[in-house]
Amino acid sequence: MGYITQLRFVDLDAAIAFYVDHLDCELVFRYEDFYAGLLLDGQMIHFKLVDDPEPNIDWVNQESHLHLSLEVADLEAFSAALKASNVAAGAIKHEPWGSEFELTDPGGHSSFIRQTIGSD
Repeated sequence: MGYITQLRFVDLDAAIAFYVDHLDCELVFRYEDFYAGLLLDGQMIHFKLVDDPEPNIDWVNQESHLHLSLEVADLEAFSAALKASNVAAGAIKHEPWGSEFELTDPGGHSSFIRQTIGSD
């Protein structure tokens, strides 16, 4: 069984550009002007154009929750590449379950980019 995550954006073009240019996603399809599918490390993720920002963005950010958790093989290199591209990425934190930093996309969605213990 698979799953598809859907994120909603008020600026679909900016969202697609961010995920393609900075998170190495592949744009698989675009349906008219309001829907798109991207491949994120073998997993499909859907983006939908909406008139208003996601209502839970403020709550997620206030409570240190997340919209996505993405795992990478080399967290230090991934963080450095984002910063070299002038993408604001949080400081790397070392936790008992691994290392991570927070990243916010153009729609305000909060993601944790992680490298789990033993994955290096």
